[in-house]
Amino acid sequence: MSAKDEKGQAVKLEHSGDGAWQIPEPLPKKPVLIYEVELKHDQSKWPFGSKEAAYVRDDGVFFIGAALFITMLDLQNMNVRFNLPQDWKVSVAWEELSNEKNAFKASSAEELLWNTRRKTSRAFDETGTARSR
Repeated sequence: MSAKDEKGQAVKLEHSGDGAWQIPEPLPKKPVLIYEVELKHDQSKWPFGSKEAAYVRDDGVFFIGAALFITMLDLQNMNVRFNLPQDWKVSVAWEELSNEKNAFKASSAEELLWNTRRKTSRAFDETGTARSR
């Protein structure tokens, strides 16, 4: 993993344990993290209900953001770019950036990590029951 500032200059990363990293002061205005993810979650046994476990199949990869992304919980309006093989496609609930292939905008860390945006033509009441609009 590496980090750069908004001008493309390298930024120091410090490992603080338990999968946590810090960028020492002074913080760049727009830090950029660069890392690769090895999607081998399906080669291990996970406890029932572990929704963070991604899986890989011949026809695609499925994961939630928490299995893939590094972020701070108070960040907003994050751009996400996937570098994928030419014939792959991305299906996400985030806003697509029109000027770049496989590039999207997540409006919050929660949306990035847990994919909570819901698009539907139906409204739901407090019990979760669908109601037509």
